[in-house]
Amino acid sequence: MTISTPAPSQRLAGALQPADFTQFQKICAQQTDASAFPLASVSEQIPIFDSTNVLPLIRGSTEERYSVMEQFQRALLTGPGVFVVKNLVPTSIIDKAEVITEQVNPRQEGSSSKASRRTFAYSEKHAKHDPESFAEYYGNDLLAAVCESWLGPGYQITATTNATFVGGDQQAIHRDYHVSHQTMDRIHRFPLINQIASQFLTLQAAIAHTDMPLSTGPTRFLPFSQQFDKGYISVQDPQYLEWTKPRMVQLPLNKGDAVFFNPATFHQPGVNVTDGERVANLLQVSAAFGRSMESCDRLGMSKSVFPVMKRWDEEIKDGKSDKSKLQLEALIAATASDYGYPHVIDNAVRGSPNSQAELIKKALEEGTETNQVLDALEAYQSWHKP
Repeated sequence: MTISTPAPSQRLAGALQPADFTQFQKICAQQTDASAFPLASVSEQIPIFDSTNVLPLIRGSTEERYSVMEQFQRALLTGPGVFVVKNLVPTSIIDKAEVITEQVNPRQEGSSSKASRRTFAYSEKHAKHDPESFAEYYGNDLLAAVCESWLGPGYQITATTNATFVGGDQQAIHRDYHVSHQTMDRIHRFPLINQIASQFLTLQAAIAHTDMPLSTGPTRFLPFSQQFDKGYISVQDPQYLEWTKPRMVQLPLNKGDAVFFNPATFHQPGVNVTDGERVANLLQVSAAFGRSMESCDRLGMSKSVFPVMKRWDEEIKDGKSDKSKLQLEALIAATASDYGYPHVIDNAVRGSPNSQAELIKKALEEGTETNQVLDALEAYQSWHKP
């Protein structure tokens, strides 16, 4: 592991020094060791996992599941900081999701002349507009395994769909949330150890909703750059950017593929030079210890999707479902809050569930009627308002 813990005297990153640039070059000159990823192929330094190979292991024994998750974590931590999962979401499910996108954010006349079309708070809108479609999309146990491999339990997913057209300006090379969403003066005030720790609070992903040949401009990455401690400062430095640009790599994606990456990995969406759209569902998955970029109405989402959860649970218990308990748990994780804070301490009821997700799981286990669960979720919300 090349991510280093700064000495106590090195509280702040300070100004970039010549030795920092030398270290940066050395780190980013590493080559991906294919033997570290026996379940993946490697192209352009990026491990590529196929869902048809890893999903049976995710649904297998605990040892098999963890062996896959260890490779996911390794790719993000000591590997290149990015990996691809082929066929993460079936195309038929993506098609249904895109219908919802059009309904909640209709294409405007002449929109193709604009650089992009974003649908913010998409996971919340998806859940409330069509809970069945939402359930099929996010009740994905492979997606859940990837999220947990990096963040542990209690993570939360937010999503923004983005359609990119020809003619848009290229974004600058950057790192992602949290530290990147600060001015440079403010970044310098964060202790270096906090800048390093930031990457462990978030997982970034893009699920392809269209085929993405290289001509459409899928995201470019600088492998191993997440391992450089002063990356949030150097990512805006001209010397670093000049060295970085010719060394960035990208892979074409097919509809349904997903790319996952450490938010500290230097990256840059490409330019679409085709006449078609490049559409992705951009996921930001936040650890229980962090905060999401978007605030979602988890109560509304949970109330909307709970009838689907209850039906799935009953069908699984009756042996009449093609769904699994793992898929149901993935759906709950994508819908409900699974972290007990913030809450109103004065109103906290002794013995109450610590999270919405725990309340839902307990209700399913006990076979509680839907109307009672919806009332309980409302009551829970009154205890846990910020």
